[in-house]
Amino acid sequence: MRFLNILFYILYSFSYRTNKSIPEWSTIITISILLTFNLISFSLLFEIPILGIGKNGFKFLPVLFIILNWFYFIRGSRYIKIIDNPPVNKKKSFYGIISILYIILSIAFLFFMLDTGFGYFLFTIFSLAIIMLIAYFVGSR
Repeated sequence: MRFLNILFYILYSFSYRTNKSIPEWSTIITISILLTFNLISFSLLFEIPILGIGKNGFKFLPVLFIILNWFYFIRGSRYIKIIDNPPVNKKKSFYGIISILYIILSIAFLFFMLDTGFGYFLFTIFSLAIIMLIAYFVGSR
């Protein structure tokens, strides 16, 4: 769970620059989507039949992770403890790079397992990078 706390802190730090009203929810939703990507990717990798859950089941997966992350971070105010006592003190840039790599690799692994092609992956990563850079520079004002 330490990596989850570090990922929460790093994503919260990014989100807080542009979204001062509910950065904890933005962070929880982002983590939940990444966990959904990971679950689908590993299900495909290990050939676990996931088509049986249907279209509504795929819609429910992120909601399930949001609920679980709510219990983990928000209920009991764990996220406040993470913000007040950051799990990364001296190596914040290192963990920031690891967190960004986790995001990119989660998306890449999903695209690879879905066999969508490298072009879609590059377009998605390039678009996310542009959005993150705009948010970083505009949000700091």
